Amino acid sequence: MAIAIEYGSDGGMALVGYGDDVGGPAPSAYLVRTDALGQELWARGVDGASADEGYTVFEDSVSGDLYIGGRTLGMGGPGTRGFITKFTANGTHVWTRVIDNAFDVIGIQPLTNGRFATLLRAQNIAGGHGAYDALLVTFNDQGSSLSNRLFGTAADEYPVSLSLTGSGGLLITCYRSNPGGIYAV
Repeated sequence: MAIAIEYGSDGGMALVGYGDDVGGPAPSAYLVRTDALGQELWARGVDGASADEGYTVFEDSVSGDLYIGGRTLGMGGPGTRGFITKFTANGTHVWTRVIDNAFDVIGIQPLTNGRFATLLRAQNIAGGHGAYDALLVTFNDQGSSLSNRLFGTAADEYPVSLSLTGSGGLLITCYRSNPGGIYAV
């Protein structure tokens, strides 16, 4: 099942999703890279030892490196957590980072100097405002966490998108329960 598509600087596409028999014995997150005609260049599964789901993909417009994010039910331990994986433009796995206390990587956006920001759905996290909050984590190109910030209210916020603004900032959009509505930071 393909979940997200990123159009590459070369006219090709990067598709991320999850399915059976794509990386190991468990349902696995996967990434497929195509050329401008839609022909598969390569495909990669992520982990494969645990059930993992890919939800978002981002291409670095300078290097062509691909970053995918999603949810893991394992990758080294029990429990649901978010993950981010980096592949080179030719499909070589570089690193995978698991993010404890949060799950569902909703979006990935580039920042400056090779850094990038990720938006995760956090549940019952220490210091949280409600049962669900938006967690923004920044990383360097090596996958080291640089900072994190939690956004939310006493209501539950369900993050749905992370976008760049015209001025170079980030826009987090969430759906809020009780009172219902859209919440933006």
